[in-house]
Amino acid sequence: MKKIVIILSILALTTSGFSQTIENNIDLIENKNQLFSIQKIDSITYFTLKEKVNPQQNEFERITDWAEAKEILGDLVTWETYTLWDGREIQDHISKITFRNGETFSFTEGFELLWFHAYYPQFDVLLGERGHTSDVSFNLTTGATTQTVGNPLNYVFSPSKKYLLNGHHDGDICTYYFIQKKIDGQYQTIIDLFEVFSEIVNFLFCWTPCAFWENDTTLNIIIAQDPNAGQKKLYYQIILK
Repeated sequence: MKKIVIILSILALTTSGFSQTIENNIDLIENKNQLFSIQKIDSITYFTLKEKVNPQQNEFERITDWAEAKEILGDLVTWETYTLWDGREIQDHISKITFRNGETFSFTEGFELLWFHAYYPQFDVLLGERGHTSDVSFNLTTGATTQTVGNPLNYVFSPSKKYLLNGHHDGDICTYYFIQKKIDGQYQTIIDLFEVFSEIVNFLFCWTPCAFWENDTTLNIIIAQDPNAGQKKLYYQIILK
C-alpha cells in the first residue's frame, strides 16, 4: 500500500487570539484503492491555474418561492401548516414526500420541522432547512437524501461532469465536502474530503471559499476552518487516478 507523505508548515490562528507555527511530517493517507493523490500548492499557483482555465460558473435554475414550488411539485410533496406561538401560520412545512419511484418519506411526530428552502428542477432536488440552517435534501427521482444529494449551491462539476465536488451544511460551522463520480447515471461518493483533510491539517475542514476543476481529474481547492474567524487559507490540488 502506498502512502503519501506531506510536510506541512501552517500558521494557525487559535481562538484565544495568538498564532503558532505548526510543522508536521504527516503520514497522510493509506490510500487503499489508489483513488487519488494530493499536494499542497501556494496561492500564486492556484490563481494562475484558475486564470488559465477560466472555469465556467455553474448557474442552476433555483425556485425559492414556496407557492411556485407547490404548484410545480403537485402531489409529490405534502405540506403542513404550522402555527407559531404567537398565532402566525407558516405554510411551507414539509410533512411528506412521495418520490417519483413510488417510495415515500414521512416526517413523523417529534421530527424537527423541515422548512422549504428551494427546488432545483435541473436535478429534481428539493432542499429543506432545519434548525441552525442545516441542509436536508432529497432527490425526488431516486429517493436519495442529504448524504448523497448534498446542496446544489455547493455543486462544482468537472468539465465532462464525470466528477462532482459536493457538500452539505450541518447546521453549525461545518460544511461537509465530498467528491462524487457518475456511475450508472448517478453520482456516488468516492472521496470524503472532511476525512481526508482531518489527516492533513490541525483543524476541521469546514468551509471552502473556492474550488475549480483544472480538467476532469484535477481539482484545485482552497480550505479554511471558519469563514468568519480569519484563519489562513490553504491551497491544495487533488488528482484523481
